[in-house]
Amino acid sequence: MPFQYNKIYNKNKVLKIKMNFSNYIKLCTLALFITMGISRADASNESIFYDSYKLINEGKFEEAEKVLSNLQKLLPNNIEIFNNLAVIEAEKGNIEEAIKILTKSLSLNQNLNTIYSNLTNLYAYRANILYEQALDIDNEQKPLNLIAVDNLSKVKKTVVENKGITSQNKKEVSQSITLAEITDFTNKWAAAWQSKNIPEYLNLYKEGYYTNNIKSNSEWKKDREKKIKNKDKIVINLSNFKEIFSSSHSFLVAFTQSYESSKFKDTVIKHLLITKINNELKISGEFVIR
Repeated sequence: MPFQYNKIYNKNKVLKIKMNFSNYIKLCTLALFITMGISRADASNESIFYDSYKLINEGKFEEAEKVLSNLQKLLPNNIEIFNNLAVIEAEKGNIEEAIKILTKSLSLNQNLNTIYSNLTNLYAYRANILYEQALDIDNEQKPLNLIAVDNLSKVKKTVVENKGITSQNKKEVSQSITLAEITDFTNKWAAAWQSKNIPEYLNLYKEGYYTNNIKSNSEWKKDREKKIKNKDKIVINLSNFKEIFSSSHSFLVAFTQSYESSKFKDTVIKHLLITKINNELKISGEFVIR
C-alpha cells in the first residue's frame, strides 16, 4: 500500500500522531521528501497519479481517466500522464485516439522509450487488424501489450534504438518487407504527390482509407484532390528513413519530409504504416510527428 503523502501535507496544524510503526515510516518518508527538495504539491501529485495507476490496473478506466485529466490541467506537459491516458484509450478500444495522444507526447520529447514502445505496439496492433480485415480473417481480439507507468518520472528519457519487432513465426522473417522496398514505395508516393498525379497517388492508399477528421473515403479523396490540384507547385524531399517495426505483412517507417508549395513550406517527421494486401504495398496509416 503506497503512502498517501497528501494526507500528511494537507493538515494545517501541528501533527499529533501516535508513534506506531506505520506513522514512523510515513514521517521518515516525509523527511526524505523534504531532504530531497520535493515540494508538497509534487508529493500530492505523485499520490494522485499513483491512485490513477491503481484504477487502471483494476480496470476502472473511466475513473482513472477523470483523475488523470484533472491532474493534466496542473501538469499539461507531463509525459507520464500522456502515456497512461493513451493506455486507457487503447484499453477502451479507441486505438486511433491512443495513437494520437502518444504522437502528441512525442512532439514534446522524442527520446522516450516507454512512449515509443507503446506507440509501436499500437501501430502493430492496428496493422494486424487492417491486414485481417482486408483478407476477411475473423480472429479473436489480440491482447494489447502496453505499459502503464506508476509515477510521474517513470518514462525513460533515453534514445530509442529502432530494432524493429521480430516475428514470432520464424518462417515469416525471410519474407518480411524490407526498408529498401519501403523507401522505394515511399519515394514513389512522394513523386506522385509532387507531380500531382492524383490517380496514382490515391491508388497507393488502401481501399477505403480516410483520416480521422474526414467521414468517408470519398470525402477524403475529394479533399486530397482539391488540396493537391490547387497548388501551383509542389516540391517534396524525403530523407532519414528508419524502420520502427516490420513483419511479413506490415511496416512502420519514419522519415523526414520537407514540403514546399508557392505559399507554404514545412519540414516534419512523418510515420507511414504500410501494409501488404494481395501482394501489393498500400498506405494504411499516415501520422505527422512534429
